[in-house]
Amino acid sequence: MGENFDETNPAISSGIISSGIIDEGAEHGIEDAMSQIRNRIVDSALLFLVVISFPAIVALTIRGLELGLKPIHYIQGTLYLSMVVPIVFRRYLPFSFRTAVLLSACLIVGLSGIFTFGLMGGSILLLVFACIISTALFGRLYGYISVLVCSAPICVLGIAVVNGYYSFNYDVELYSLAPLSWAVRILGFAGLSAAMVHGSGMLYTHLLGSVRQLSDKTKDLAKTNKLLTDEIAEREQTRTELNTSEEKFRVLSENVSDVVSIVDMDMTTTYVSPSIFEQRGFTPRELLDTPVQNRITPESMTLLSNELTATLAQFERGELDSTASRTTQYEAYRKDGSRI
Repeated sequence: MGENFDETNPAISSGIISSGIIDEGAEHGIEDAMSQIRNRIVDSALLFLVVISFPAIVALTIRGLELGLKPIHYIQGTLYLSMVVPIVFRRYLPFSFRTAVLLSACLIVGLSGIFTFGLMGGSILLLVFACIISTALFGRLYGYISVLVCSAPICVLGIAVVNGYYSFNYDVELYSLAPLSWAVRILGFAGLSAAMVHGSGMLYTHLLGSVRQLSDKTKDLAKTNKLLTDEIAEREQTRTELNTSEEKFRVLSENVSDVVSIVDMDMTTTYVSPSIFEQRGFTPRELLDTPVQNRITPESMTLLSNELTATLAQFERGELDSTASRTTQYEAYRKDGSRI
């Protein structure tokens, strides 16, 4: 008689499926956003290094011409040009290549600067920058690996210098007092600091945006969860009320002498009370299995059909509501063929 209200109905199931699609879409969206952030960090770092390093390269070249060019100057010049190429052709070069150029340049220039000038040159800032970039682009594990790669040569150099196996071939006092040395260090510090601040700022902006999106989605999910919870509770209440109503109807119909039956719009009997046996000799199951034309006289079939058509027309016009009733007399067959 009643509808079977199941929590696993298509509406709720489709909601869960839709939620899964949304989660999958959100995951792809985060991956795309992180990919864009990583590309922007690499491109920005390369651009900052090239722009800020240009005065430093010029100053180092001038200083090298004054004190004598060293291998470090040729290495720095070559690496500077290698950083220009990924910037000019960044649309055509893959992320891995541009990242390799950036990290290799920082590592080579940083270590060569330390082996040439020791800690006086400030090249250690490039190594710190490389570790930070590695962590920002690939995660904490790669950051730790970068720290080990950068620290190991410095430790070896320090041991060699302290034990007299290695020395620096330049005038420390002259180098420390030269204006160009100070200019190079200041520009290098400013450039690396600006690149790190810019990259960290992009990560902060993305993180803040992700937190806001997560907060909005959490609120939406909370609303959806409340709607689903309310719907399930409402369905449970409806099912309970329906079961109670069905039980009352069953008790009533099975304990009255009058016949109670339910007929659908096609005049198909879907329920008949047990009292039908006393009245017409049919059991409820026998009556339900008997075609309607074999249970009602032809004249009564015509009468009931006309009554049903007229009642439906009045209902559609708004002249009757769902509580309206109609009394009709008709003839039906008993099981022995007699009429009642």
